[in-house]
Amino acid sequence: IIKCRHKKQIKPITMKIRVAFLRAFPMLLLINSCSGEKNNPGNNDSAGNGTDVNSGNDDFVLDYLLAFADEAALKKAYGEKNVRHDTIWGPEGMYYMGTLLFPGTENEVEISWEDTVHFAVMLSAQTVWHSDDNGNWKKPGQWKSKSGISLGISLKTLEKINGASFKFYGFGWDYSGIVSSWEGGKLDKQRTFVALGPGNLNENSPAYTRLLGDGEFVSSSADAQSANIVVVELSIGKQ
Repeated sequence: IIKCRHKKQIKPITMKIRVAFLRAFPMLLLINSCSGEKNNPGNNDSAGNGTDVNSGNDDFVLDYLLAFADEAALKKAYGEKNVRHDTIWGPEGMYYMGTLLFPGTENEVEISWEDTVHFAVMLSAQTVWHSDDNGNWKKPGQWKSKSGISLGISLKTLEKINGASFKFYGFGWDYSGIVSSWEGGKLDKQRTFVALGPGNLNENSPAYTRLLGDGEFVSSSADAQSANIVVVELSIGKQ
């Protein structure tokens, strides 16, 4: 059930980074839904001991989470204390009930479900880079996409993964930093949604300043290339 209420505006420098479009994405999947061993990254021996599932690099691939049938399967893989119901916030005060994996840690993942009563049929898995109260980035989580995208990678690295330049919305508004088009690159047909942000939350360079506002920019532009831009949010959706 998607609900709505008004919230007080919070200064971006003191809040956990939230991006309207990526927050809306799970809700769009919910609305649309209404009208494997290899893919199981968890294991029962280590799941109850913090966020380190085990030492393998494949254990923090967001895409693989989509193979879990329901919240019960997540609890079996990662341990009950690492999985809980919680409110997932969207744009304009919208919210719905979802699941948090590794809540309150750098590896926290927000999960939305098609069935929000039984918490079953995963629609999306999303990870966000958090900032502290002093406006500094905390340690980024370990999650990545199968394509190699992770929190904190640079705009140039994202271009290499895509194999082409891409378009994104300007910074400092509701759709801040959202990649709007992969421009026919390798990520174009994948359900991969990314938001960009400043590598330094107090960024005020001339190049970054020229990227502010609700316009659309190309990653290959001189300003985008010279500004310190990184990935701050990553969401993988059900195919």
